[in-house]
Amino acid sequence: MFLLTRNITEDFLIFIMIAVKRVFIILVKRELVLLQSILQLKKIFGGDFMDGCLLTKKNMRQRRKKKLKRKEF
Repeated sequence: MFLLTRNITEDFLIFIMIAVKRVFIILVKRELVLLQSILQLKKIFGGDFMDGCLLTKKNMRQRRKKKLKRKEF
């Protein structure tokens, strides 16, 4: 049959640990890129973020109308 020596199983476990570590690092890098892009969008749109999502065009128009009405009075 198939017998595993101690060295092969240790090498295999080390290989699996390295693979998991690499995948984890890739996922963390993706998260950081997403966070950076969200922060850049927040700077561009000047705080038109609600709950981490961009406002829709309709909501932005409504906000502008409200601001204009306030300025008129």
